[in-house]
Amino acid sequence: MAEHSNLKKLKIALLVLILAVFAGITRSASSRTDDAASPVLPGADIYGYDEQKHAEQVKQSAPKIEKAGDKSSAAAAAADEAAKEAAKAESNSNVPSPLAGPSPGPNGWSFRNHVQAVLTKYSCNSGACHGSSAGKNGFKLTLRGDDPDTDHAVLTRQAAARRVSIVEPAKSLLLLKPTGTITHGGGKRFETNSLEY
Repeated sequence: MAEHSNLKKLKIALLVLILAVFAGITRSASSRTDDAASPVLPGADIYGYDEQKHAEQVKQSAPKIEKAGDKSSAAAAAADEAAKEAAKAESNSNVPSPLAGPSPGPNGWSFRNHVQAVLTKYSCNSGACHGSSAGKNGFKLTLRGDDPDTDHAVLTRQAAARRVSIVEPAKSLLLLKPTGTITHGGGKRFETNSLEY
């Protein structure tokens, strides 16, 4: 009878221990601040970027520019010199233009700030995943998003453009695999109705 009582106490203690562990896990998971339920500042987008506030800061920090027609000013001479250098750089294919590079899309969306940020957040471009020197299953990203242009080309040009489908975005491997719609060695990373999707 004493053995039965001790066994019962052991089972209860084990149950309490398991419940305590799970309670701690759910509490720590619900206290995260980087999830989609984070509060958004008034006037800011979902990433906390306030375009009007930023424009105001740029305007305030910009040096005062003299009239464009005033050729006697040092500012006008410097502007003319900069324009000549930019034109020279654009005409010479060996020298990249200071104005070159992908510009942000509508509403400030860009590959580096939005797509690559999600790949990094979910460790897709880490050394243990697609950022490894060999990649995973024929899909290789630069380690920690070190070269956004290369990663953009890999996603949009390789694998017969199956990774990102412009015609049917919902059928892109970049969305099907991390949502668990099709098998993914890294498992399910986010939901189809999430901000990351």
